[in-house]
Amino acid sequence: MAITVATARERLALIGRGAPRPMPPLFLPMYFTVSAQIEAVSPTELAANETKLVRAGKELARLTGQPAIFTSMTCGAVASALGATLEESNWPPNVTTAPDCVIGEIDASALVRGSPFLSAGLGATRNLAGEGINAPIPVAALEGPVALQRQLSGSPKVTEDRADSIGSVIAGLIGEFAEAGAGAIFLVDEPAPDDSIDQVKNIYRTLANMARFHRKPLVVIHQSPLGLPTVVPALEEAEKPAPMQKSHARLWPQDPASWPGREIDSSARIVTTACEVPSGTPLEQVFALGAEAAARFD
Repeated sequence: MAITVATARERLALIGRGAPRPMPPLFLPMYFTVSAQIEAVSPTELAANETKLVRAGKELARLTGQPAIFTSMTCGAVASALGATLEESNWPPNVTTAPDCVIGEIDASALVRGSPFLSAGLGATRNLAGEGINAPIPVAALEGPVALQRQLSGSPKVTEDRADSIGSVIAGLIGEFAEAGAGAIFLVDEPAPDDSIDQVKNIYRTLANMARFHRKPLVVIHQSPLGLPTVVPALEEAEKPAPMQKSHARLWPQDPASWPGREIDSSARIVTTACEVPSGTPLEQVFALGAEAAARFD
């Protein structure tokens, strides 16, 4: 039997405080636009509509036994709010014009207003958090600093003069979603180039501190060019941006067809997917295999 929302909420709170107490892992697959099928709308329309996000997400959570739903997903929204151009004919959208803009003092709330995806996601987060302790827990996913830098400039290199501004943007958004009631924040990133290791390390210290201040787990998924990601929740300071050891989370493939019989690492705090569960995955498969997988986590 899948765990209750109350139990999941308690475990996320303990993880967010860095509690050393052993506990079974939480299963938090990255469901997002797959629920667009419930509303019979496109993934892009769902992601920009607060009401549909909440309604479809709650139904998906009910049918899969999930205690949490993603209200925001990596889709170039942050880069778009900063001036990049998105091609939205497919999901996820592609950043087609990298402005290499100079990021000055940016108010995070103004940044959210500059993107329909961020605005809908933050609104859905606040809506769910206000429904009470039995509503699904909202979880937000955003681009990490290296991924955002690539979208903005075409290069993953994070220079010293760029590190502060990139870090401030993401930290501000973490604060916005945390204050709106998100139970956890996910950052989807890529490994830092060798000449940017120190800068990216400093950014992640800032982001980890912001998450700790709000007592929210920060789960960082590093997606390498080979498609072999590592998951590193920023629950403690690390010597590298993507350490291979002391991970508190584990990845499963994003295809639910690969979940049956997959071993559960009992030492993990969180089990998630390598990226968003594809929006075109048949709902019958999501409902059946998602509920089956969720029932194995207690």
